[in-house]
Amino acid sequence: TMRLLLLLMRLTWQLQQLRAQHDKAHSRWPPHMTVFFPFPFASADVVAGVSKACKETASFSVRLASVSRNDGSKYITVNADEDGAKSLTKLRDAIAKTLKMKDDGGKWAAHTTIGQCSQGEADGMVETMQQEWQPIEFTVTELAILHKDEKKGIYK
Repeated sequence: TMRLLLLLMRLTWQLQQLRAQHDKAHSRWPPHMTVFFPFPFASADVVAGVSKACKETASFSVRLASVSRNDGSKYITVNADEDGAKSLTKLRDAIAKTLKMKDDGGKWAAHTTIGQCSQGEADGMVETMQQEWQPIEFTVTELAILHKDEKKGIYK
């Protein structure tokens, strides 16, 4: 399984603290923001296409501003503010166009998962995490393609 990610290695402290407490998958991959999932196998053509789309997109800032959960989902995420979300969508659209990927109709939004919860815990957990959350801002300058090592169950 492939993912196209923004690695957030310089932002690890706050993210990893929350992920260690609430995300059962925190040890499988580094702090990141998922841009595409699933993502095509990283052939030379795919890597070249991603690189082309990135070169055509200026770097931009993203502010991870709010904690939320989609209705019915067990995943709690940290999400970009409006300007960051627009820039991430523009980048995602440029990559999808370059790789001739099917448009998802705006159903997918880049996000950072920080935990899982049961339906009964969801509202209280999101509210508590939002109160504790300190917004993080960073500049998007590069992407990473990770693949899952099926034998070890971790992403590389």
